Amino acid sequence: MSNTTYHPTEEHKVRIREGIKKYWSNNPNRRREAKCLFCGGVFMTKVSDKKKGKGKYCSIKCYGNTLKRKMRGRGNHFYGKHHSNETKRKLSLIQNGTGDTKDGGYSSIHKIIRYRKGKPKTCSNCRKTGIRIEWANIDHKYRVNLNQWIPLCCSCHAKHDKENGLRKKGKNYGK
Repeated sequence: MSNTTYHPTEEHKVRIREGIKKYWSNNPNRRREAKCLFCGGVFMTKVSDKKKGKGKYCSIKCYGNTLKRKMRGRGNHFYGKHHSNETKRKLSLIQNGTGDTKDGGYSSIHKIIRYRKGKPKTCSNCRKTGIRIEWANIDHKYRVNLNQWIPLCCSCHAKHDKENGLRKKGKNYGK
């Protein structure tokens, strides 16, 4: 074997491209050229994808830009609508940090805590780092009071909830 690297000439590259196009175009179940609906670029897509309504965009970026355009103005599903006074009240309670689960919801309160306190790095109980650490609510009233949240690893979080009778039956993660 020789140690030389093969470098195809321009003519050979053109022949290869033409051969690939011919290969794909001879079989209708394979790929065809399509024009991107956003940027107008030409790309290869499966015929079966075209039949399913897919294969319209050359990249995820072009698809995302199309969605952005569609969601502007009258294309937006919330266009011309307004939040009710009750919804506005709930949103302000959550944003101000005075709401509880009745006003916000379990996941939204966790998101607010993560946003305000950041990502926890060290378990406050066992001092472990480099593993999954969660914000645990001390009294399980789930208010957005930042003093009521401590960083715990999954194991310590499960133990904390189990000791305080807060772990639901059937959820036995942690030792």
